[in-house]
Amino acid sequence: MSSSSSQVSEAFAYHGIIPDVIQKAPENKLNVSFGNGLKVELGNVLTPSQVKKQPHNIEWNADKNALYTLVKTDLDAPSRDDPKFREWLHWLVVNIPGTNVGDGKILSEYIGPGPLDNSEI
Repeated sequence: MSSSSSQVSEAFAYHGIIPDVIQKAPENKLNVSFGNGLKVELGNVLTPSQVKKQPHNIEWNADKNALYTLVKTDLDAPSRDDPKFREWLHWLVVNIPGTNVGDGKILSEYIGPGPLDNSEI
């Protein structure tokens, strides 16, 4: 396992993604950037206004001849302290050829986050 794989695994475990959602972390990191060059990093905090619109660029170590599925979900909506909605779907794209997300089939349009007014974000 590479250093990057180890970091992904540690971040997933720290945030409860493992074992709550999946049993094992992916071997490769997903690279996501929003407008103005804002990049998602392991554990960084982005404000709702920064991620209101769908990501500008998404890349991963992909086989250009394979089809992929992209899911953006909130695992503890509306907050970690009160996850009454539990998992909330923000975006679902299927049949993505390689990393060409724009060529995939959108099953659920991108919905930016909508935290409660009293959240700390």
